[in-house]
Amino acid sequence: MSDTNLPSNTFTLEAWIQARETHQVDGQSTSGTGGISGQRYAFYPDHGGSSQAGAGLSVGTNGISVYEHGDSYMPALAVYAGAIGTGWNHIIVVYNNKQPSIFLNGVPVHTGYTSYRSEVHAPLSMGGLYAPYGMFPGRMDEVRLSNVARSADWILQSYDLVANQSSSVLFGSEIRRP
Repeated sequence: MSDTNLPSNTFTLEAWIQARETHQVDGQSTSGTGGISGQRYAFYPDHGGSSQAGAGLSVGTNGISVYEHGDSYMPALAVYAGAIGTGWNHIIVVYNNKQPSIFLNGVPVHTGYTSYRSEVHAPLSMGGLYAPYGMFPGRMDEVRLSNVARSADWILQSYDLVANQSSSVLFGSEIRRP
C-alpha cells in the first residue's frame, strides 16, 4: 500500500450514491479474482500486495459489492444483490476487525466474510477515475471515511438526520447540522 496512514481492519466508509448502471454481481468469496470485470467502483480497491488488501466498493442499480485487492486476489467479501434503483442511496460499509457489513439507507442489509489478509486498508481512490476494472458512472456526495466501526444505531441516526432534515443531532461529541 502506498499510504500506511490509511485506516485498516476497522473503519467505516460512507457516501450518498446515485447509480446509473448495473454492475457484475459476483459470488461472495474469500479467494479468487471475481472483481476484475463489469464492476462500477465507486471506491477502487487499491492493490495490497501479497499479504495485505485494499478494500473497495462496487455499486450498480442491481446491488452493492465489497471487494478486496491483492496479488492474484480480488474477491467480493460482501455482496448485496438487490435492486437499489437510480435514486440517491446512503451506502455505508463498516469493516470491523476485517469483516465488512453493508448498510443501505440506514438499515443493515448484509454482513460478509472475514478477510484472511493480514491487513485490509481503506480505499484511496473514489469514482473509478483510474480503475482498470470498472469505472463508476453515477454520482456521489457527502463522502466520509472514519477510522472506527460505526454502530448500527449511529448509522440509522445519521441516515434519519439527512432523510428527515432535522435541525441538529448529537452523535457522541459530534454535532451535525444539515
